[in-house]
Amino acid sequence: MPTIVEALTWGIENQRAGRRGEAEAIYREILRHQPGNADALHLLGLVAHEGGRHERALDLISQALALAPALAPFHNSLGSVLHALGRWEEARAAFERALALDPGFAQAHVNFGNLLQDLGSPGDAVLHYQEALGRMPGAPEVHNNLGNAHLALGHPEEAVGCFQTALGLRPDYGEALVNLGGALQRLKRLEEAEACCRQAIGRQAGLPEAYANLAAILVDREQWAEAEASCREALRLRPDFAEAWCNLGNLWNLRKGYAEGERCCRRALGSRPRHPESWNNLGNALKQQDRLEEAIACYREALGLRPDYANAYANQGSAWYHLGNFGAAMECYDAALRIDPSHPEARLNRGLLLLLRGEMEEGWREYEWRWELREFPRRRFEQPLWRGEPPAGRTILVTAEQGLGDTIQFVRYLPVLRERPWYRCCGTWRARTRRSPAARPCRPSTCTSRC
Repeated sequence: MPTIVEALTWGIENQRAGRRGEAEAIYREILRHQPGNADALHLLGLVAHEGGRHERALDLISQALALAPALAPFHNSLGSVLHALGRWEEARAAFERALALDPGFAQAHVNFGNLLQDLGSPGDAVLHYQEALGRMPGAPEVHNNLGNAHLALGHPEEAVGCFQTALGLRPDYGEALVNLGGALQRLKRLEEAEACCRQAIGRQAGLPEAYANLAAILVDREQWAEAEASCREALRLRPDFAEAWCNLGNLWNLRKGYAEGERCCRRALGSRPRHPESWNNLGNALKQQDRLEEAIACYREALGLRPDYANAYANQGSAWYHLGNFGAAMECYDAALRIDPSHPEARLNRGLLLLLRGEMEEGWREYEWRWELREFPRRRFEQPLWRGEPPAGRTILVTAEQGLGDTIQFVRYLPVLRERPWYRCCGTWRARTRRSPAARPCRPSTCTSRC
């Protein structure tokens, strides 16, 4: 008959090989002979946790801790189970206790980092992942998680390096390949990002994260039918996948199907209530249905979960603007820009507010950020944009940029050009408008201006 130690070793080998039923039977047999065996209780709790029976796992691991309260691995396992149960502050305390008992416990640093990401503290998560990597530098999962934390902090370049390191350690690591695609998407390297997700799907067709990320990339590429198909495939593979529901909601918002966008975002939040992107997208759907107070409440939920969420600040500012509270709107735009100084929506909307207040010089400067948005497709000219300098013999081409109202509003400034001492000609705009008396056909231009 094997000793207790031999039986525990045999159980652990079965558990690591994925044979949870055999491992469970071994641990139960040990407990039949030795009911107070803390190791068997702990390992049986881990089997329950791995099988999704988290409440049972909590009971077993708590029994083990009552017998051996000074063992850091038991506190680490307790933290993992509490994390899975959504009892995140209790999980934090368990991980802190594990690390107080063993400050060099690498796996506790990893698990605590994972919790901190869910708690909206990616900066603290980075520190724990780095601590773990100091002790286990060849762990691809930790490099992957570190990349996710950098991505949450708005550092896509660092994230790319982490994911590439993870893939160097494990070339078939589908999750890291998907995450690399997400980081490349943030860097606007959309073709490479799409290739990563498709490569992940080719290697592991049942990976819902690959389809969800591919959908987000296809939205950025404005391939909306393919994006929807990719979202729905992710949901076929995992019907409660919050990120896929969130992406589908965003897609419906872009298509102006705001009621359906709202429904999808609420489905996402039903699966993952602490998902800031779903709260933000739900706010967008409500805002477009003129339910502005509800939208603001959603943005506040998003910011409570992720205080550095520039998009949520910018969107909340837009809702306040439409409610006529321009002071609150400006505060939100400024908050967004403190987080991300290059946020185009916040820059543009801040510019509109400045123009409304009569602060023309700064307002027009901020208004130039519109060219970074898909709603303002830039007309491409080989010639440089005119900035008001004497054209030195060149011709100025004046074109319409936005709607007819804007064209009528600004065409009145064409005579100002005629008053300049260097005036030669100012010319045409789109054929759908009638030509102003102040304009006449011009030769091919070497300088452009937009109105």
